[in-house]
Amino acid sequence: MVSKFVVGVIGSGTMGSGIAQVAAMAGHPVVLLDANREALDTARSSIHASLQKFEQKGRLSEPAESVLARITATTEMGKMANAELVIEAIVERLDAKQSLFRELESVVSESCVLATNTSSIPIESIGAALQRPDRLLGLHFFNPAPLMRLVEVIVGLKTRSGQADEMRSLMTAWGKNPVVCASSPGFIVNRVARGFYTEGLAALVEIPLPPHELDGLFVHNGGFKMGPCALTDLIGQDVNAAVTRSLFEQFNYDPRYRPTMIQQRLIDAGLLGQKSAGGGVVENWSASSRKLPIELAAGDRTHNAESGVLTLVPHLRGACKQVDLPDNTIRLGEIKLVAVGQDSSDPSCVLVDWSRNPESRVVGLDFQRTSVDDRQQVVSWLSSCGYEVIDLNMRLGGVMAATLAMLVNEALEAWYQHVADEESIDSSMKLGLNHPIGPLEWSALPGVLDGCEALLNQLQNKAGGERYRPSAGFGRWRSHAGAFR
Repeated sequence: MVSKFVVGVIGSGTMGSGIAQVAAMAGHPVVLLDANREALDTARSSIHASLQKFEQKGRLSEPAESVLARITATTEMGKMANAELVIEAIVERLDAKQSLFRELESVVSESCVLATNTSSIPIESIGAALQRPDRLLGLHFFNPAPLMRLVEVIVGLKTRSGQADEMRSLMTAWGKNPVVCASSPGFIVNRVARGFYTEGLAALVEIPLPPHELDGLFVHNGGFKMGPCALTDLIGQDVNAAVTRSLFEQFNYDPRYRPTMIQQRLIDAGLLGQKSAGGGVVENWSASSRKLPIELAAGDRTHNAESGVLTLVPHLRGACKQVDLPDNTIRLGEIKLVAVGQDSSDPSCVLVDWSRNPESRVVGLDFQRTSVDDRQQVVSWLSSCGYEVIDLNMRLGGVMAATLAMLVNEALEAWYQHVADEESIDSSMKLGLNHPIGPLEWSALPGVLDGCEALLNQLQNKAGGERYRPSAGFGRWRSHAGAFR
């Protein structure tokens, strides 16, 4: 390939127009194809407005109009004849993509590289319709493409050797952070992130809590930019559910990937999130029968700098003067606060959910069989220390601890199955979803790996089924150098 070759983009929706803008900003002549002329006109206006914002912020080396002039909008497939790279960004349906690539293959040159922006369909399934499946691979951009740095470069079983390296170099030249991964359901981000969505939405039903309180646990205690409720509303409940269903089917209905019923109810009601007039889970989840957080009491508190291991207890230890028990346990009179995941058959135990943020003012507690008086004693003490208490309502595994365990578990499974290396998995989750740290980096923190595996085993034993089945990757990861970074 020569520099500044023609790039074709098929599909002028949000993703297609964004990819076209990225290629044009990198100096390429771009042919943007769509069967709908009105859609093309809308896309061109959208790209122009976006380029003007980039220019105003000093992020363009030339006028916005000059970049826009490199984009040719067309409804004719024949205009793709001179392209050396064509990126498909149409509807996420296998039949539609196969039909498109069959037609495209008869138009482009033999040297043209074909790429799909699919977020979950295996490259082999799309390539089955091609005479030359060796020139097909995935280039999965993230929305909005001009701003998001991550691109998953997805290699199919028949993808030509060396083509992924060429595309990785090209994406780097386009200012992106490419990661190479094997063609596997959901690739990296959409696969590893499933537990964040499914476990989070399941907790919404099982605890239950108003969405802003549930999301608050993730934001305050996990360090995430958004909780699962707000994030699925932003993505679109229908879009998020479609990816979950696709993975569930592609993994032969493995319970690990089972969709949540609450999401289908939202879709049936037309509550798809920010893109729908009725809003989504955040705006419509009734809080009338939910318990509200206990009011914070005034007062200063100090924190132990020790890293929490699936529990807030080490942080609470700094505010408790009468602590003299072993790690991860504190005593308040006859009441013991212990980490979620530990044996809680003792009715005097209160389970404390996990947090990685020593400055958080929110604590999730599972009071189990604790008496009303004991519960109030714990709540009053925590409030006097400056904490807001959220009752986890006897949910196995809590919220943050269970979700973290699911994220680590799926990341280890993807690593174990050679979908991608550990650096690619971690950087994908940070760049693609703004996670505070990668799941494998998380697992390398003291005690987290063992804690996650123990909690998954406990959840599997108590909940039944295979949803919480620990990955075989736990054993191999322990002997891998990455586990001790």
